[in-house]
Amino acid sequence: MSSINSLERNLLLDVAKQALTYGKKYHSVLPVNTAEYPKNLQQQKACILSLIENNQILKTSGGLVPWQALVSDVAHNAFALSNSSIGNQGFCK
Repeated sequence: MSSINSLERNLLLDVAKQALTYGKKYHSVLPVNTAEYPKNLQQQKACILSLIENNQILKTSGGLVPWQALVSDVAHNAFALSNSSIGNQGFCK
């Protein structure tokens, strides 16, 4: 298992923010070209995303079974959060 470095973590956070905004605007998953990301983020990995406000988890999305590139999984899970009735509007600005 390889760990995520700070650059990769920031890239994934950017993808999550973009995917939340894109999902709210276009009602679909942010298109991600995995080849544009570091190899570590192109590997099949799973993730769980959480929307947190005032130190409380509002909603989570994701899974434990890897089925796509990690960067794509982040985009898909953020899209799922963007369609939730609960959301941190400040995160999407």
